[in-house]
Formats: sequence, C-alpha cells, structure tokens
Amino acid sequence: PLLFGVSAIGWLTIILVAFMAWLLAKTAFGRSFYATGDNLQGARQLGVRTEAIRIVAFSLNGCMAALAGIVFASQIGFIPNQTGTGLEMKAIAACVLGGISLLGGSGAIIGAVLGAWFLTQIDSVLVLLRIPAWWNDFIAGLVLLAVLVFDGRLRCALERNLRRQKYARFMTPPPSVKPASSGKKREAA
Repeated sequence: PLLFGVSAIGWLTIILVAFMAWLLAKTAFGRSFYATGDNLQGARQLGVRTEAIRIVAFSLNGCMAALAGIVFASQIGFIPNQTGTGLEMKAIAACVLGGISLLGGSGAIIGAVLGAWFLTQIDSVLVLLRIPAWWNDFIAGLVLLAVLVFDGRLRCALERNLRRQKYARFMTPPPSVKPASSGKKREAA
C-alpha cells in the first residue's frame, strides 16, 4: 500500500532516519556518540561511558544491517550466493560523500542519506547511458577518491587557517614605513 506515493518500506526508512537524526543531534546520548567517535580518550575524561557507547553503536549497526537484509530479501524473494559483494565500498562512499568523516566525530545521517541518493542517481544515469554495470563500481570508487582527496586538502587548509588565527597575536606585524612629519601642524589662517 502506498501513502502519498511512498511505500511502507519507504516510510519505515524515513521514520528511522528522522528518529536517528533527532537522537544524534538533540540528545546527550547522541552527543556522546560524536564525542566517542571524535576522541575516545577525551570522551572518557569527560565521563562518557565509551565502552557502552561503542557496544551500542556496533549493535545498532548490526540491527540496521539485518533490517536492510530483510528488506532486500523481501524485495527479491531469494538471496543469491554473491549478494552484497562490493556494497560496502558504496556504503563508505555514500557516507564520505555525505560529509561523514572517516576519522569519526563529525557528520550527520541526513548527509549519508543524501550521499547514497547521489550514488544511486549516478547508477541510474549510467544505466540510461547504457554503460556496462561494472563501471558503476569504478565511478563510485572515483567519487570516493575525489571526495577523500578534497576532504584531506580542505582539512589541511582549515587547520592551517585555525593555527594562523590562534597564533596571530604572537606574530609581529611587518614593519610599515610612515612618512616623517615635521612635528608642527600648520594652522590655517
């Protein structure tokens, strides 16, 4: 059954994404996820139970993967032997394309969904252009490589800029040459 042109599985996905986005952005529990991902030792020092957070994160990951497998099997009707081969690279590419850092601690679920949508659109365009299917992985790999290179360069530039701003007050300004004045101001008559 369709509701507003979206299937029940689509609504389930929308509800899950919205709930997880809210959970990660608006609750202390979600902020502890980001803190643990960004700096494990720092999160421990702040009092975050990092072991529990990591267990919950991997458990949620496993549950979402199981749910995706159930949806996939319900759509196809059977599961071939090589199902899912190569999808991990596309999942990583979608996340990185959506702004999630491979180093952890930054990103949003909405960005990952938009990255997955973008990669799906690339696959659709390649099908419309009648390009062989094995090019899909090649294009996804190129997109991942380009995003990683761009992300690395952007992070280095931001780090340099922050360092320059942080230490700007300790830097001596370059000497400026001022014209010598005679010391007396001329009065207008």
